[in-house]
Amino acid sequence: EPVMAGGVQVYELTVSNLGPGLAQAVVLTDPLPVGTIPVYAAPAPACSEMGGVVTCDIGDLPSGDSFTAEIMVYVGLSEMLAPLDNLASVTSDTDDPDTGNNDVMEMTEVTPMSAVAALADVDSTGFTDVAVPLTGSLEVLVKDAGTLATVHQTEVFPDGWVLAGFEKRPGMGGAKDGVAVMAVEVATGFAEVRVVTGDTGGLVSTSVLPAGFLPVAMTVIPDDGTMRTLIAVAAMRLTDLLGHVFVFDSADGSLQSAFRLHPVAWPIDLTAVSSFAGDPLAELSILFVNKLNGFKRLQTKQLDGTLVNLVNLPSTQIPTASETVPNCCGMAADEVAVLGWAQAADEVRVRTVDADGGGLVSDSRYALFAAPAGLARVPNVAGSSADELVALYRNVADRAAVRMRDAAGGPTLLVTGFGPAGGSVPLGLAVAPNSFDTAADELTVYWLDPVSGDTFVTLIDAGSGSVVSVVPIP
Repeated sequence: EPVMAGGVQVYELTVSNLGPGLAQAVVLTDPLPVGTIPVYAAPAPACSEMGGVVTCDIGDLPSGDSFTAEIMVYVGLSEMLAPLDNLASVTSDTDDPDTGNNDVMEMTEVTPMSAVAALADVDSTGFTDVAVPLTGSLEVLVKDAGTLATVHQTEVFPDGWVLAGFEKRPGMGGAKDGVAVMAVEVATGFAEVRVVTGDTGGLVSTSVLPAGFLPVAMTVIPDDGTMRTLIAVAAMRLTDLLGHVFVFDSADGSLQSAFRLHPVAWPIDLTAVSSFAGDPLAELSILFVNKLNGFKRLQTKQLDGTLVNLVNLPSTQIPTASETVPNCCGMAADEVAVLGWAQAADEVRVRTVDADGGGLVSDSRYALFAAPAGLARVPNVAGSSADELVALYRNVADRAAVRMRDAAGGPTLLVTGFGPAGGSVPLGLAVAPNSFDTAADELTVYWLDPVSGDTFVTLIDAGSGSVVSVVPIP
């Protein structure tokens, strides 16, 4: 499966001794692809990384036995998106009667980071507007989902900057929705978040990350409890790869707080949740992996960095995204849903836990033989106990597809694919408030036809699954 720039790629390498006898002093070596940053190599301490090379000292391996290593890398942001070529090899002090199977190469295509945001009728036509980033000079394109007209196309960053994050910035107090765009200047490594209005593309604010930090995830906090819309950015300090979170005021770009993550945490995603016991102040749930052992965890912190809770996630699932679910199930606070890929079963799963207490709400399979690409929440359309969760993925037929299930568990409520039967690539997922007089809100799916190179945003009714609009993106 292709990997998106700014995301993570996981390699699973299995060494098997096919006989006839004991293989002594077996060593697996994997020089990591150019343009990546190592996150972890497991299992530790057998596997370790130094200078961009992972070495697993397996030791003696009896005939018929196997050893499996799991390696995660961060895929760097770049204007030149070359494929990731990963060549791994295994050696042994024992003579091997067949050396032809001791090397393996995997090539992975890298696609530009992309996303979609659904804005609430910023051009006053009565229909939802969709916003997407365009590469080159980094522009924001906003189109009306009803009339298909272009609302505006505005340059937010000049040539030489690459996209690192893209989120809707909800309007407050009668203001229209906008967009927060995070980018990195390739030549210098400087990173900024710029907020623009949804109706005209006018600049609202600029937030500047400290020099030497690589942004890896961003979320918008719609209301921190004091009627402010904040932007939280998870970033890695490149000198020592320590994770930090920076919180900015989206109105003026000013830094409101900053705190360090767990010393061995590599953040994957973060989302805002309501505080414990109904406290109006917001908290952040941060999805991360442990760089030493590959453990997957969800950590909830107050905006000043005070730890609230730490939840262990299944080691067999690679987490890729998270989403907040307003408290549905009698837990201590809001829930957080985690989208993941279960390697052994090759399936997409969503696990929902309480943000403050850590209690398990549900763990559901969304697709088999598929790769996850996005997660979103839909306000309850099924009359059930909770909101619905929608997973975007690339299915077994290589098509972009979505499946919707109740956040508390239960049967599938909706499943549908997008694009031609020959295949399509998922680029982004959002939820739009109902503007087409249908049964429910609209699922907004951004996808690519790899044959023609054309991209589209398709809106479907979350209640019936019917297509209400297809917006071509130039």
